[in-house]
Amino acid sequence: MEILKKEWKTICLMLWMALITGFIIYLNAQLRSLRGSSSALNSTVDSIESVIISTDSNISSMNERVRKLESNVDYIVQRVKRR
Repeated sequence: MEILKKEWKTICLMLWMALITGFIIYLNAQLRSLRGSSSALNSTVDSIESVIISTDSNISSMNERVRKLESNVDYIVQRVKRR
């Protein structure tokens, strides 16, 4: 009991440090888990972005083709109206 009376602050500090160490280890595990989830999510977002970019490019290409066809159709309509 004599040790507890003299060293109670030191014992409390050691317990406090042990709890803090355990909490930091727990946080480290959680952060590693989040990092893995973030990496998977980042990969998914990159894939979606590439699909959107290619789709946008295809839409632009189709838009140009439609404009060319539209001008050809306008020409044909003018020719038919003249007859």
